[in-house]
Amino acid sequence: MITATFRHISGIGAMRERQLWFSGVRSWASLPPSGEVISPRLDSRLRAGVALSADRLAAGDVERSAVMVRMRARDGMSQMPPLGSKRADTAALDLISGWVVDDLPGGGNGM
Repeated sequence: MITATFRHISGIGAMRERQLWFSGVRSWASLPPSGEVISPRLDSRLRAGVALSADRLAAGDVERSAVMVRMRARDGMSQMPPLGSKRADTAALDLISGWVVDDLPGGGNGM
């Protein structure tokens, strides 16, 4: 589920994310290694953001994870979910943190 979002990458909002999904890029793994996907201006940012996010997620880097930062944020601009909450969902943060650290390759349990 986390690897199906691109909105944590600067310049990718709801409209761009839907554009990616409709073009067949429905996850980080389905992003083609080359060629224009969105626009020349955003493609390099998209690829760099996906690569960095995948590295951090695989390494169990909860504190610097863009997804976790956005889940904790409550600024109305970068928060995830973007609307409808004034407080971070601590249960969801704990669940995702545990998943990143314990269940992903390179995480805490060495799987």
